Amino acid sequence: MSPPRHSGATAMVLWLVSLLACIGIISRTHFTTDLSAFLPRSPTPEQQLLMDQIRDGLASRLILVGIEGADAPTRARLSREIAQRLRADHAFLNVNNGEPVNAERDRMFLFNNRYLVQLLDQFDHGTHPKQVEGVWASRDGSRALMLLQTRAAGSDTDAQQGAMAAIRQAFDHAPGATPSAKLVMTGPGVFSVTSRDSIKHQVTRLSLISLALIATLLWFVYRSFSALVLGLLPVMSGVLAGIAAVSLGFGTVHGITLGFGTALIGEAVDYSIYLFVQSEQNSADRQDWIKRFWPTIRLGVLTSIFGFASLLLSGFPGLAQLGLYAMAGLIAAATVTRFVLPSLLPANFRIHDVSAIGLALSRAVQGAAVLRWPAAIVLLAACAIVVDHRASLWNANIASLSPVSQADVELDTRLRADMGAPDVRYLVVVSGANQESVLRASEHVSARLQTLVEQGELAGFESPSRYLPSVATQHARQHSLPARAVLETRLAQAVEGLPVDARRFVPFLDDVDAARNRPLLQAADLKQTSMAMAVDALLIQQQRQWRALLPLTAPEGGSIA
Repeated sequence: MSPPRHSGATAMVLWLVSLLACIGIISRTHFTTDLSAFLPRSPTPEQQLLMDQIRDGLASRLILVGIEGADAPTRARLSREIAQRLRADHAFLNVNNGEPVNAERDRMFLFNNRYLVQLLDQFDHGTHPKQVEGVWASRDGSRALMLLQTRAAGSDTDAQQGAMAAIRQAFDHAPGATPSAKLVMTGPGVFSVTSRDSIKHQVTRLSLISLALIATLLWFVYRSFSALVLGLLPVMSGVLAGIAAVSLGFGTVHGITLGFGTALIGEAVDYSIYLFVQSEQNSADRQDWIKRFWPTIRLGVLTSIFGFASLLLSGFPGLAQLGLYAMAGLIAAATVTRFVLPSLLPANFRIHDVSAIGLALSRAVQGAAVLRWPAAIVLLAACAIVVDHRASLWNANIASLSPVSQADVELDTRLRADMGAPDVRYLVVVSGANQESVLRASEHVSARLQTLVEQGELAGFESPSRYLPSVATQHARQHSLPARAVLETRLAQAVEGLPVDARRFVPFLDDVDAARNRPLLQAADLKQTSMAMAVDALLIQQQRQWRALLPLTAPEGGSIA
């Protein structure tokens, strides 16, 4: 006896409503390629710092731009024209290309605070981009350089893509543009956009290839267009349900999770194959296959679900996403096969007779018994290889998950070297309960690091205390300034017998007297200067704790032990 009409109609309505709900959820889903999804769910403080910097840190907001080709004057002119246009764009907080746009503000700031800030050390320490034709250029002078800070965080891939488009548009529409000039970009935001596009392209391509191969195979077996379409319904339902479940459970869907849908197709399509073959054999009563064969199919579904459920317990959100996606997808595919497909099968449904293929495969399997000893030898050889390579068997480098090409990585390395940026692989982190304690600790660490620089162990380092000394250090520098009366006496003694009028030093005496009593320097005082970006990047507050980041630069051609 056939299933009741009203139960089939109810299942159909619920299925269609579920599909519409899934599509609605997916249309509002945010897809990401952030590899921090494969960092621990409960990270250590150091791992949390890394994750925060990857997502929202100032370093994630930086875009390095290079202008190649043409001649040096053309590159410099393009750099100035692009910078002028982007400085008026709200998407960018800072646009630096070596032009002295902040020179006056920097000069006034440093002059007014010259007794609190170590001026010479601040500018002579480390490496800086060289200048050609008035703008930053690479070491060999072959490209002009720019450093841009976006308003949006690096994890906001859409905003980063918009910023990249604005840079490209500014280059394309620059009055000095020439066909021989070429624009290149790099940075965390650029990598994020590139990764998303690459994953999207690969997922789409591989999914289409997989779908085409499976559809071709099923067409060869079924020889029926209706059977082919019906056979793919559970698969499509599973994919939609999986994406929607991950979106609801995690808020975002990682691109690698989408790629896992390719593996889901291969298993979910089996359910409809079982239905088609077994329903044809029992066409007089299609409920019979539910009684006789559904328990077996259900057992297979449950074993797969329990297998993927272990991923939900993973400490890595990316792996947990894969587990939830697979479980929701398989449940949806099996449910559609059980309750929806039987109602959609035509009354005289038939598929191509494949018994001949089955018999041939059966004979081949029976004859495979003679291969048991070669198979055992191959298995032992495989075990030996695994044991021999046990030390290098697992790759724990998260960078191996990144779809960023080696060419892009090399470009990033070159531009960072030309910009004189520290090697982000080496970082000293100083923690404290408040900003003052962190700055004082970073001053002590900086003194030790400076010794390593003088010994040649380091090429250089950065520290927030170079731009914003601790209150204690500023107090000490203030108190080291002589009182006006003492300074007047010393000046009088110094010029005694010289053709110099001591009254000429009155402005100097006034400045020292004012410096002894001026308010101490605060982070807010650096706003609108070139030093603000450095302090924002190196001095961060994380919940109730402060941290100072001290990036290290390895000696050229060497490394830091």
